[in-house]
Amino acid sequence: MTAGSPRSALALQLSLLIGLAVWLACSESAPESGMYRLRRLNQTAVPYDDTLGCCIYTGGYLRLADADYDVRIFFQNRNNLIIDTVFEVGSYRLFGDSLAFTPRSGNFPLSLYGAVRQGDTISLWLGGDGPGASDQFRADFSR
Repeated sequence: MTAGSPRSALALQLSLLIGLAVWLACSESAPESGMYRLRRLNQTAVPYDDTLGCCIYTGGYLRLADADYDVRIFFQNRNNLIIDTVFEVGSYRLFGDSLAFTPRSGNFPLSLYGAVRQGDTISLWLGGDGPGASDQFRADFSR
């Protein structure tokens, strides 16, 4: 096979395609679509008893599908024993291992901030009066 021959051009193209496929497979990708279960609030396993608030948080999930998200938190109010859910849906964007959420609707503003992906876990801050507020929760969602 000589340089410039059809066989060498085909071999070069094939090498480039294989290299591109390997690069794409190893490059940073968006979190896989699917369900991430709420595992911990404020570094405590759920169910989480918010002794400063009204509620016992019993579970929840963060679902990612394409560029959309759906997050739900399940809780029981200690004062009236009502079991309820807060939720928010919207779109998200990925910046490296960070996620930014833009809500479209929900029954209570969850205010999702500072989301970071580490392996199969997405950790974020939610609730409160914004980033750094004392009434925010750290939430860890895992596959």
